[in-house]
Amino acid sequence: MDAEEPKYFEYIVVGCGGIGSATTYWLSKTIGGKDVLGLEQFKLGHDNGGSQDHSRIIRLFYYDDCYTNLVKHTYTAFEEVERESGLQLVYKCGSLELSRAGTPESKVMDKCALAMDRANIP
Repeated sequence: MDAEEPKYFEYIVVGCGGIGSATTYWLSKTIGGKDVLGLEQFKLGHDNGGSQDHSRIIRLFYYDDCYTNLVKHTYTAFEEVERESGLQLVYKCGSLELSRAGTPESKVMDKCALAMDRANIP
């Protein structure tokens, strides 16, 4: 570190994969950036993590309220990052979930539909 860089950080995020880099980004935006440090053991863009691939899915179809409440803000967050970066990151293509009536899978789908209703996800 040179003399102008801080030697103390209020927040340190260990790991700059998908979750860590998002945490560092949003935390920096929230508090102004100077008290946040992200640490990564590998070169940025490495392929050692669980989210290093070029594609991901944003799924709104969950049976647990903690996920449906969290995921409904995902598109808004990505839209903000797209505006700031000038890059399109999200391509909405939809999905289709099917099951036979009366099967264990259909019970899961019913739970998902109820959770989505509670979260006001169409």
